Parts: sequence; C-alpha cells; structure tokens
Amino acid sequence: EAMLASVENAGKKLLRDYPSAADNGSNREQQFEAYDADEDCVWTPVQVMNIDPKLLPLQVLSSHMCYQEAGDYVTVFWETDSTLSLIPTTYLRPRRGKNETLHQDD
Repeated sequence: EAMLASVENAGKKLLRDYPSAADNGSNREQQFEAYDADEDCVWTPVQVMNIDPKLLPLQVLSSHMCYQEAGDYVTVFWETDSTLSLIPTTYLRPRRGKNETLHQDD
C-alpha cells in the first residue's frame, strides 16, 4: 500500500482498463510498442497488462520512479526481456507493421 501511495503522491495514476490486445484478440490497433529509453532508445514491442495494481510486485510498482512524468501509467510486459514495468502512456504507440518505416525520432 505504501508503494501505491508513492505512485499517487507523484501525480501518477495507474490505469486498469487501457485497451490491450487481450481485450480484442489480436486486433492490430490494440498492439503496442513502447519507447525504451533505458536500453537502446528504440521502440520495442510490449503488451499492455490490465492488472489490479494491488497484485503487482513491489519491484514493478517501484519502476514508476524511473520516469518523472506525471499522468496516466500502464503496466507493460516487455517482449524483448520478459519483464513487467510501469510506463507513462505517452511512451506508447500503436505497433508498426513490418512494411512501415520506423524512425528513431518518431
């Protein structure tokens, strides 16, 4: 409960009902990639996980401290390293298709 209070005191809100691929099968519009500023500063495939924040491990809850941004946060599963973390929704975008051009600065 203390870590959840820390999230709220930082002006961050954990969303539990963000559209995800699980909500609509493999609907392309619900597949995301997230900006991974910790690693190679690239967009990486993620899965949005709509989980009750009270069920998240402390390590996942504490990941909000990696970001200064206030606002809405979601739990994501990073497909590249199979980890969970909290990220701002501003770090998400719809997943690009294989034929679409990816730009580092998008």
